[in-house]
Amino acid sequence: VVDTWVLRSTLSSMEMSPLPYTTLTGVLGFFLSFRTSQAYDRFWSGTRTAYEVTGGLYMAASNLVAFAHYGHATKDEVEGFKQTMVRLLSLVSAMMLTQLEGKDTLHVDSGYNVLDVVSLDMAKIRMLAKEEKKAEVVTQWIKVLIIESMNKGILTVPPPILTRVFQELDLSMGKYHEAERFSQVPFPFPYAATLDLLMVLHTLITPVVMMSLLGHHTFLPIFITSMVAFMMWNMHLIPGELENPYDGDMNDLDLEALQDDLNEKLKAICSVAPGSVPRLCVHPEHATSFLTLCKRSRSHLNIRRRRSVNSKDIWKRQTLNKGSSNFSYADHVRPTLEYGERSSAAVPEPSEHPSMDCPPEPQMKVLAEDRPFNETDHVTVFSESMDGHSSASCVSEKPMDCVPMTPAA
Repeated sequence: VVDTWVLRSTLSSMEMSPLPYTTLTGVLGFFLSFRTSQAYDRFWSGTRTAYEVTGGLYMAASNLVAFAHYGHATKDEVEGFKQTMVRLLSLVSAMMLTQLEGKDTLHVDSGYNVLDVVSLDMAKIRMLAKEEKKAEVVTQWIKVLIIESMNKGILTVPPPILTRVFQELDLSMGKYHEAERFSQVPFPFPYAATLDLLMVLHTLITPVVMMSLLGHHTFLPIFITSMVAFMMWNMHLIPGELENPYDGDMNDLDLEALQDDLNEKLKAICSVAPGSVPRLCVHPEHATSFLTLCKRSRSHLNIRRRRSVNSKDIWKRQTLNKGSSNFSYADHVRPTLEYGERSSAAVPEPSEHPSMDCPPEPQMKVLAEDRPFNETDHVTVFSESMDGHSSASCVSEKPMDCVPMTPAA
């Protein structure tokens, strides 16, 4: 616009070589790409580290809750240990995540949920509020509680197995300290300041160069200048949003949701008791046979189809992974249980030499396929049961209906 109506005779006749501008744009683009790649790597590294912190705490809680059920302590002592442990682990997770975000966990406006912290000794919690390294203090509380539980007979597992819990706690603490570098160590200031100066210089030079190169157009220089400035400034501002994934902005990690997810996991494992583990309701030998006779999904079928082409046999291996078939209780579970009840009385006693007992090969009823095969097509399904025995049967591309049959005499 200025070239056309204000300084037409001056700017339109000005000749400028595009080589310096091209060089400046190339150098600036290289610097911007490098910073963007570094910020991208910091973002995903920080994301992985945050999930590893909460994952390690969950594994430690899961192991401790499982170990506590098989000690020599009373039921009240075991339940007290479990409830105290899950509250401390929820507290230490909130301490770690809030310190990464730069907040105070015990502040009412922090937004982080801790599992029933009021049930703990509030005098100790008030002392914790005065500590500067809260996460480290709570981690030490957890370790002391584990040692006390060992002395009281709550945790009686062998020490090499219990060591795994301390390893999970130490790994979580190490990952937490590794994550602190993303929130406490910013991108080098000299590099960022140099990019700011180059971006301002490039933005001021771009309109002049575009008017010189496209002086015979009226609005095209405006459009080109706007597009170049928009793309370059986007590349310059995006890394600032990715460098710290714990900043609490809209584009950062939702650490509060991560804390809530850990709380739900801790509550779930506390409700699991030894008596809630499902047991077999049939004889183990029948259960082994049922695994072979049960209806398999298409994703586990390995089919070999032999075709004759030019008087040569070519074996082509195909894998059907079109999704699992529908599983019906009335069609499969109920007949299986009824078959187990009918044949439970006829279960042979195992011999003194288990290696000499050869289970009968199961028989299967397979539905035929709607589409007829060619004469040269032969489909064979190779299935393997959990005990290592392999069996082969004909099958179509439709799901198999495996019905248990009476073993042949």
